[in-house]
Amino acid sequence: CDECVDRPYYQYEVPCYARPVDEIPVCMEEPECPEWCVGAGGVDTAPTTTTTTTTTTTTTTTTVAPKTLELGATGSCAIWGDPHVVTFDDQREAARNRAEWKAQANILHAGDFWLVKSTFMSIQGRYTCTKADATCMSAMRAIVFGGSFLQGNVLIVEPRNGKITWNGKDILTELPSDFSFGSMVNASYHRRSTSVVGKEETVIGLDLELPFDVKVLINRHQWHLDAMITMRQMPGGQDGHCGNFNGLAADDSTKQIALRMGDGVPKNEVMFPSASGVSPASQVTLADCDSAVHTRATQLCEESIADDSDFAKAWKDTCIFDVCFAGDDMGVNDAEDEHLVEALWDLDTTTVKTNIVENGVFDQDLSGWSEYNQGNRKNGAHQHRFEQHTTLHLHGHCGDTSGGVQQMLNTMPGMEYTLIFEYWGGHWDGHDVDEVEVTVGGTKQIFKADRMHEIADGYDKAALAQTSFFASSNETLLTFWADVKNCIDIDNVIVHERLPEDAPVPWQAPPDAPTQPGCYVYTPNGCPKQDFDAQQWKRDSWGEENKNAGRDAGACLSARATDYNNWCGVKDVEMVFNAQPLPSPPTTQGCYVLTPSGCPKQSYDASTWTRDTWGEQNRNSGSSQRQCLETRKVDFDNWCGAKDTRVHWNAPPPPPAAPTEPGCYVYTPSQCPKQSYNADKWTRDTWGEVNRRSFESQSQCLSQRKKDFDSWCGATDSVMHWNPPPTPPAAPTDVGCYVFTPTGCPKQSYNANSWTRDTWGEANRNSLRSKDQCLNTRKREFDSWCGAKDTVMHWNGIPTPVKPTASGCWVHTPSGCPGQGFDAKEWTRDTWGEQNRKAGESESQCLSQRKTDYDNWCGARDSMMVWNAPPQAPPAPSAVGCYVFTPTGCPKQGFKALSWTRDTWGEQNRNSLRSKSQCLSQRKVDYDNWCGASDTVMHWNGPSKPTVPGCFVLTPSGCPRQGFDAKDWTRDTWGEQNRK
Repeated sequence: CDECVDRPYYQYEVPCYARPVDEIPVCMEEPECPEWCVGAGGVDTAPTTTTTTTTTTTTTTTTVAPKTLELGATGSCAIWGDPHVVTFDDQREAARNRAEWKAQANILHAGDFWLVKSTFMSIQGRYTCTKADATCMSAMRAIVFGGSFLQGNVLIVEPRNGKITWNGKDILTELPSDFSFGSMVNASYHRRSTSVVGKEETVIGLDLELPFDVKVLINRHQWHLDAMITMRQMPGGQDGHCGNFNGLAADDSTKQIALRMGDGVPKNEVMFPSASGVSPASQVTLADCDSAVHTRATQLCEESIADDSDFAKAWKDTCIFDVCFAGDDMGVNDAEDEHLVEALWDLDTTTVKTNIVENGVFDQDLSGWSEYNQGNRKNGAHQHRFEQHTTLHLHGHCGDTSGGVQQMLNTMPGMEYTLIFEYWGGHWDGHDVDEVEVTVGGTKQIFKADRMHEIADGYDKAALAQTSFFASSNETLLTFWADVKNCIDIDNVIVHERLPEDAPVPWQAPPDAPTQPGCYVYTPNGCPKQDFDAQQWKRDSWGEENKNAGRDAGACLSARATDYNNWCGVKDVEMVFNAQPLPSPPTTQGCYVLTPSGCPKQSYDASTWTRDTWGEQNRNSGSSQRQCLETRKVDFDNWCGAKDTRVHWNAPPPPPAAPTEPGCYVYTPSQCPKQSYNADKWTRDTWGEVNRRSFESQSQCLSQRKKDFDSWCGATDSVMHWNPPPTPPAAPTDVGCYVFTPTGCPKQSYNANSWTRDTWGEANRNSLRSKDQCLNTRKREFDSWCGAKDTVMHWNGIPTPVKPTASGCWVHTPSGCPGQGFDAKEWTRDTWGEQNRKAGESESQCLSQRKTDYDNWCGARDSMMVWNAPPQAPPAPSAVGCYVFTPTGCPKQGFKALSWTRDTWGEQNRNSLRSKSQCLSQRKVDYDNWCGASDTVMHWNGPSKPTVPGCFVLTPSGCPRQGFDAKDWTRDTWGEQNRK
């Protein structure tokens, strides 16, 4: 099921095993899937509904509606009453020639009947009895919609004493309420539905919107339904009680429909869940009416339909028919409907006539109208509501005011227009007759309403006014006015273009349409403005060459029809379009496009199946069925400005058996369009293995290299395969740098298919002592030299020597010191660092700073440092003198003061015995420099102060100007004798 949802076929609305819910395909149970759908591929046409019945079996297959249909003209079919039917062609004919019109079908059968039957659409009506006698007269008691245009769903509507169902489940159970099923069905059930026969009062009803621009208005009465179906001509033809919609009203009489469709729907085609329970009765005509009943019916209908128009005369026949076979009530209903139905046909939406009055129905407000009073005080026009009916009342108090309204109409100079409106008098003024003055197009007319047409006297039937006028400018003023003597209400004001008196006669049956491909024209009434005659079907060669009419149905049936009508000065030109037979789709892999009607917005033309190379390169249409059949069709339709683009997709062949040898491999199913390269079988990706590490890296092979190949080739279906390199043998344990080449060394005769000592690298690249040199530098060199990317290196370094224990900062360079002549294979005292960077005294200076110094100086990364703290100084001496202690010895000299040692040289030469600063400061600097260290420690003990009485002197720095020297405390005898 999931595969099916993801794999739609371009000719079907939804894929097999799927049903649209809010336009999203969802899975359905397998038994619901039609047999023809299981395992189906992208077929060109859907199967057609056929039913074969034998004594033992019944076989049915189902038609699936395509996404798009070439639909024809729009028409409406009305079914109402007991029941009467105005067919699609009958309605259009009524607008053309009302004088000759009459209701074509009066159906008195009971049973289930086709209203509309076509390849893609099924609408049936159920007629049941309205009175219990032998004739069993009928009214429509239910209507059902189904067929492939509803994707197998079924909608049934019954009168208010019944229910409304969707696939058997009740819907629209509340009034008002709405129902929708995706974009397939939109239904609104409410109290203000428009009357099918055009009555002003609203009724309880249902408004339906269905696929293919089908709109249905259903009046839901207590015991029966009235319905109006508005739709466009279906391709392949249609038939039923609504007629065959072929443009000929003459062949849609009751008798002719019965001859074509039979007495009812065959039992095996009925869409209602149960049989009607009645048998079709024989159709009757007025000739079957009892003479006495016929006379009474004639009298009743003459009294009820007082108009003398041709339309009213035709309607009287319908009234007489209903009185004869359905009773007086049905006849009276016909009489009430007559003038409203006449106006309804005058407003036929399939003709050029359009109501140009703004707000001609006064249910809401008076927008579009302004008051007109002829000098009298205002208060002359307002809405008037009486018995649920809203009209426009001209002046408020009939005894003392007058007033009116007016509106400026947008008209075309020289065009003739027809004005229709309803009006009533009022009983308040006591007059038998009330008058309304109407001025339009400069012409004033008076219309009178007698007591038979009063608004407040039980709400009589309205009087119907109709007149015509010629417009002299782009604007024409329409005015309604009633003076103080008259009370007038008006409603349903209509102004439309009047059909010319010389309108074409009803359609004549054209000659048999041609069947050969091409665009053809037929002019039933000639071509008056030109020396051209197509009284028989004629090939539109010029249109095919210059307007694409031979390939584009719209260009032929619409644009060329308009061209011919304008060129000939007529309105009845007929066109036929027969499409060119489609070429057989290609069988080779890829996404292909066909533009049957060309590509109007572009210079592109795929009149034969053409490879969609751009889509394969940029939209993945070569490898993705969905991208080809859905996305690319939409792309081409939008780009070309067409709707009939065909696309076809052939899956790429399955790839050959995958290789088993280690490596990265490529396979290009749709070749490599942008390059001469072609991997039509699995091919080793040697370049990628050398330059993109696709041999050792699975992601580089399957992901990165696929992107590379797709971009380079201009395709999207490159397929990659990766087999991992073989597992290397157990690594060696001896000291050294080793190499292993899993796939050999293609560019050289060298082969390390087991771990091999890299003696050359150890001798020339320091790979024995440097791990980085072995694992990185030598791998790159071997890959390049061998022409491979899978070289594997292993390094077992030289064991690190035993760390020293003596105090000081020590260095060891495992990889040597390539950039200098220095080499600390063993731990070596860092004398320079101790002298210049305090490395002997500071642990951080030794371990951090000096490592950085050695790495940078040597050009290596593996320098190793050890720092041992200097020994603790021994107890300081107490005897007088200057003393020195060298914790780390005296590296530059043979001198060592590992215990406190008297600085005799300093005492003799630097006065360090007598000068504390000379001892502690100057002599420390002297020793550090002389020893090449920085941790020399000095101690100074001066002479002890005397304790005996007297005055004593000490000259620490001597007495340079005299021969006197008091190195120790000396009695100042002269001072005691001479200076007290």
